[in-house]
Formats: sequence, structure tokens, C-alpha cells
Amino acid sequence: MKKIFVLLSAIWLGSSLFAQVDDDGATERPQKVVYNLIFNIAPDPFNIPLVGFVNLANGDFQSLQLGFVNTTFHDFHGAQISFVNSTFNDHYGLQMGFVNTTFAKSHHVQTGFINTAGSAQGAQIGFVNTSYKTLTGLQLGFINLARGKQLGAVKAEETLDGVQTGFVNATIGNAKGSQLGFVNLTSGKMKGSQLGFVNFADTVSGVPFGFLSIVRKGGYRAITLSVNEFYPVNLSFKIGVPKLYTFIQVGYNPNLDKRLATGGGFGTLLPISKSLYFNPEISSLTPLNYDHGMQISSLACNLSYQITPFLQISAGPSVTHAYFGKAETQFKPAYHFIDHKINDKNRLILSARAAIGITF
Repeated sequence: MKKIFVLLSAIWLGSSLFAQVDDDGATERPQKVVYNLIFNIAPDPFNIPLVGFVNLANGDFQSLQLGFVNTTFHDFHGAQISFVNSTFNDHYGLQMGFVNTTFAKSHHVQTGFINTAGSAQGAQIGFVNTSYKTLTGLQLGFINLARGKQLGAVKAEETLDGVQTGFVNATIGNAKGSQLGFVNLTSGKMKGSQLGFVNFADTVSGVPFGFLSIVRKGGYRAITLSVNEFYPVNLSFKIGVPKLYTFIQVGYNPNLDKRLATGGGFGTLLPISKSLYFNPEISSLTPLNYDHGMQISSLACNLSYQITPFLQISAGPSVTHAYFGKAETQFKPAYHFIDHKINDKNRLILSARAAIGITF
């Protein structure tokens, strides 16, 4: 039944009654309006902007709430701007404050220090952003969390469908899109990319880029023993996915004053057949306790053969650039095809590499 709302008295600097009259002329119990710029209370509906220290809407609200504390107990359409903003049902529009909370679904934008939503569809921009069910859109902050289902009970649909950008990004559930940060975590399947220093996912259908990328199912992990032209013994730990993995490396040469070198790099395994792979790697080694900035940078174009599911061998040609900080510290490679001296500090060497590895 259509209702006609009648304002019975002025609401400036005082309290008033807000009556509801139906088509039969019957008047329902009036709802109180308090509007004094300090503590404002509005009934449902009351779509006049609420400006005050505390603004309270008892039902749906469609307008502006501007103050220190804003609260709407049902749906909100418009903007809440204050220190603390709360909407107990869906919010359509903008929440801007130090703490923003939407208990149901947040549509459009939450921006503040702490942003929380039951589900977020749009953008959360703040220091800590949390969506307790699903996130469709963007989280931009220091810590971003799309909670979804608990570990071990991942839903088939995506908890994240969009982008998380921050120092720590976490999605409990499946993710579709991108995670960009220092630490990226996805407890389910990641359909997209992770770019960070540390990446973790249960499974990945895209590519993680990072110093350490851990994929629990379908990931690539290996320990390899290799030989190169400067260090006859090299031990490497490789981790990531076959499409892109990173590794750390320690080299040893008993004939040098600086016997140990450390470094790392990245590589890829491109399948040629079921057991044969093209395996290019880019790496860099630096001698320990070396005062003159020596750097050995290499590109190796290997063929890798998977003997068993846990054992692989690889070999191929390599191109190495060796930089010596001082001319008197130069030493020649143990073996090579071509050793070209560019100047007193730089050499270019064409050689070969070989390795044996254990995958797990």
C-alpha cells in the first residue's frame, strides 16, 4: 500500500515527529526525528542530508551523512563521510573515513585506514582492507584480505576476481586476476599472476613472478649439481613452476683465492617432448669476500632430459660476461670455446654447462 510521508514540524535545532499516512487516511505511529547538528536520528525513509557529530539512520537512507560517526541500519545509497562509517546492509556509493564497515555488500568505493565489507564489489583503498566473502574489483593497501572459505574447504567459484595490491595480499579460496605485493598468498587455485618477493598458491594456472614462488600442487622444485667454466662445483635450489622458476646458487673453485661464490637467477622449462625440454637460464655469481666487484653473468641454453620423475640431466652452450674490478685480479676460465678479452676489466666467454638434478 502506497504511503505518503508528511513532515509534521520543523526539525531545525530540535526534535520532531515523522508521521506515515496510508491511502485510507489512517496514520501510523509517528517516528521521531532528531536533528540538532550534534546527534541526528532519522526514520525510514528520511532522505535529507544528515550533518552532525553523530548521524543515525534507522532504516534505508539515500543521501549524505557527514559527521564524526555515521550509521545506517539498512541499505545506504550515497556518501558516508566521517571518522567511523557503518552500514548494516548493502552500501551503494562512497564510504570515506578512518574506519569503514559494510556488513553486507559494498558497491563502489571504501577509502580509509581500515575498510571492512561482507563482500566488496568495487574498490577498497586503505591501510587494511578486508572482504569476508568475495572481492570483485580492487583492494589497494598495506594488508589486503579476501577471506572466502576457510583452508581445506575452498569453494569452486573465485573468492577474488580482480586485483590485490599491497605489502601483504591474502586470498583464502580461489583467485582470478592478479596479486601484486611483497607477500602474496592464495590458499586455492590462482588463475592469473602473482608478482612479489614471496608467492604461495595451492595450484597455479598462470605464472608467479618472485624471488620465492611456492606452488603446492604442480609446482617445480629441484636441487641441482652443475659445472661451469669458472666454478667446477655449483649447488642450486630451484623453485617455482616449470614456466618460470627462480634459484639460488653457491659455487666452489678450490684453485682460487676466493673459493666460494654466491648468486642466483631464473629459468624456464619449455617442453619439446614428454621427457625433453628446452631449458634456458640466466644467472649471476659474485665471489665472496671479494673487494673489487667481480661479477659473472651468464645465459645458458640447455636441453634438459627427465630420466625419471625425480631425476633430470641438462647440458648446453653458454655465453658469459665476466667483470673484474681490477686488471690484476683477472683469472681465466678452466675451459672454453672462445675467451675474448674486451678490455682490462671485461671478458666474454663462449663455453658450456652441464648439470644433474633431483626434482621433488
